[in-house]
Amino acid sequence: MSNFSTQNMPRQVWAHYHPFYGTPDGPARKWLTWDEPLRLASGYGVPEFQPPDEVKKLLRHNPNDMLAPNRRSNYSVYYPTIGLYDSRDKSVLLQHAKWAQQASIDALIWDYMLVGGDNEDKNKPIAETIYDQSFRMMLNILLENNLPLNLTIMYDSYCWFGYPIERVANELTYLAHSYFEHPKVVHFDGRIAIHLYSALAKHSAEDWDAICKILEQKGIRKKLFLIAGEIFIYDDHFTQPGIFDGFCLYNYGMDNWNPEGVKECSAHLKRLCERNEVTYWSAAVGPGFDGRIWHHPGRAVARGLGRLYESMWQQAIEESAPVITICSFNEWGEGTQIEPCLEYEDLYLKLTRKWADRFKHGELLDPD
Repeated sequence: MSNFSTQNMPRQVWAHYHPFYGTPDGPARKWLTWDEPLRLASGYGVPEFQPPDEVKKLLRHNPNDMLAPNRRSNYSVYYPTIGLYDSRDKSVLLQHAKWAQQASIDALIWDYMLVGGDNEDKNKPIAETIYDQSFRMMLNILLENNLPLNLTIMYDSYCWFGYPIERVANELTYLAHSYFEHPKVVHFDGRIAIHLYSALAKHSAEDWDAICKILEQKGIRKKLFLIAGEIFIYDDHFTQPGIFDGFCLYNYGMDNWNPEGVKECSAHLKRLCERNEVTYWSAAVGPGFDGRIWHHPGRAVARGLGRLYESMWQQAIEESAPVITICSFNEWGEGTQIEPCLEYEDLYLKLTRKWADRFKHGELLDPD
């Protein structure tokens, strides 16, 4: 692999984007993700109580039910300003791209995993899934509208469903063949950036070494800049130079969703870079967390009307990462979204613009 260095690269801000929503009157032709059932656990690694099937049906959120004028029942504490939407609706994608540009976001990190372990997309070829179809649509929208926004990929279906290494290698090969030459896909060192969420959750270092060998045999490895996520959660002493090109973190545990968590987790990522002879890593920020409508009793980290978000941004800037990632643009079930909502309107777009400009330019370009 090459000796890529982040020393002279321009600072960038990326936001995690989740394209797994659907509506009956949109391209999905059904409610998708908005109707996720209430899960009887606090969530995220805690064993979930499994009620009888007849109870499970009653626990599913039904967006056909109106909770108030212009507010449908769904799996989120918050409610989108534009209402419940479909991720393959071109008008929605265009609006999201314009909002991201407004917030001084340089790229959206496109999630390649559909919520719900029983979702049919997990058994489809990757090109037929909602996430790849929506990714292609957004790329076309960015070109057609000449928008200064790029996309990158977070490939993570493998870690949820335990795909065999051959399938992981084949799907990474598909992504390389499909998007390597696209001008709106983020490249580092002449390679497309691919985030690997929770890389060691169900695959070992030996698995990834085997995947990389398959990719090398196909002539694909040299086209991919693989950024491994959540490594230190499973192995803080991971040392396998040559497997991954950088390290990242999607979001934080509830006890670390604060400036001290940013500092602590950044230190882990920097150490991983040193041990594995790479320089790329990213610092993560987020406005807060509230999954209590999706999980019961659920978990929450209060937003404090933007104070938490701003304090995390300040710490992330002090860590001197080349890229700061936001969790998230639109993960509504976990309540981490910065997308405009009825509760906060566009507050978090404005705060993102304020801190992104400070990070990239060293001063506020628009203090209002």
